[in-house]
Amino acid sequence: ATLGLQEVRNASCFRVISKADASGKSGSFFFFSSDQRFILKSCTKTDVKTLKKILPKYVEYVKKHGSKTLLPRYLGMYQLTFTEKDGPDDVTLVVMTNFFGGSHKINCRFDLKGSTFKRFASEKERAKKAPVFKDNDWIDKKKQLTFLNANQKEEIEKQLTNDTQFLASLNLIDYSLLVGIHESNRSRTNVHERLKEEKKTGVIMSHSPSTGEIRYFGIVDILTPYRLKKMAETIFTGHLLCRHNISCQPPRKYARRFVRFLSENALQIETSALDETSTSTKIDVIKE
Repeated sequence: ATLGLQEVRNASCFRVISKADASGKSGSFFFFSSDQRFILKSCTKTDVKTLKKILPKYVEYVKKHGSKTLLPRYLGMYQLTFTEKDGPDDVTLVVMTNFFGGSHKINCRFDLKGSTFKRFASEKERAKKAPVFKDNDWIDKKKQLTFLNANQKEEIEKQLTNDTQFLASLNLIDYSLLVGIHESNRSRTNVHERLKEEKKTGVIMSHSPSTGEIRYFGIVDILTPYRLKKMAETIFTGHLLCRHNISCQPPRKYARRFVRFLSENALQIETSALDETSTSTKIDVIKE
């Protein structure tokens, strides 16, 4: 599921996002810390079982890749117990850091799976206060994650490949790249200093000096195993109905398509940076 964040940063207590306001099929609800740096998300029994199973390898992987990995940062798992006889069932909550927990308000959100089959935000979703758009919306709106040079772009591509190969090795699918876009005023003089401070905390982002956009992004919803139910969905919907670009795919194919879609439709070098490189090359040629 994906979230509507950054509306109120100074709340005196935890803020709740209900099932209706969240975007996704999991039916989860969310709590946010008052500074919105941390999320508590309700988990299904399958989520709990999967997280416990992958935890040793997950911890080892995150330690190895540190702040570079785009995977969610799981910090703890707790059970919320109700003592009333007629109260609700116990709820398991997982604590994570919030990709959007920076100092800038998020104006637009996207959930990208690398599939284009029916990947448009519904009318119901668009009517929400903080709608979450999908892959085809991303393409139609001509959105990008831009970087100042080829090295930065290639570093993100490499990390996406590493992260998704790791998820494929754990037999996991159905994850997304969650992107939150802050539409900044380019005239603001302190934006660069604030971005430097955010990067020190490990926040992963893309900043466009030409448009002023700041894009926060990371991989979410990694706890869906590729089991019989998902296999049947791939065979019936994908093969028998000839809809080959459905979201549900075997883990390694899902990972390859995910990275390919982002490489072709999202990760780009900032146009102004390309222009500067071109100008510099022309000057060097003239000097010679």
